[in-house]
Amino acid sequence: MADVNQIFRLRLEAEMKAQGLNPASLSKRAQMNRRAVQDLLEGRAQSPKLSTAYNLAKALSVTLDMLTGDAPQKAIAPKLLEILSQYDQAEQEQLAEAILRLPRSPGSEQ
Repeated sequence: MADVNQIFRLRLEAEMKAQGLNPASLSKRAQMNRRAVQDLLEGRAQSPKLSTAYNLAKALSVTLDMLTGDAPQKAIAPKLLEILSQYDQAEQEQLAEAILRLPRSPGSEQ
């Protein structure tokens, strides 16, 4: 079983990839040292401070739970992530509402 540090690194990396960010751009967005994110991803920095984790989550517009492993994670098709990343938050909400109105095939989970 992966520890919380490994989960944090993996989820941080996945979210960065989904948003098309590199370590330097996320560090800048989170107002951190230019190498801070790279050090986390490469394991040079272990157990980030709560404030660091919070700033990264905020910079990525995700919850801290999503990065630490407490939030349930569902697999999302890479193509769907790519499409959604082209829209801002309000447009993503509109898309979600439209998707929920689509008819579902018989036997699929509701």
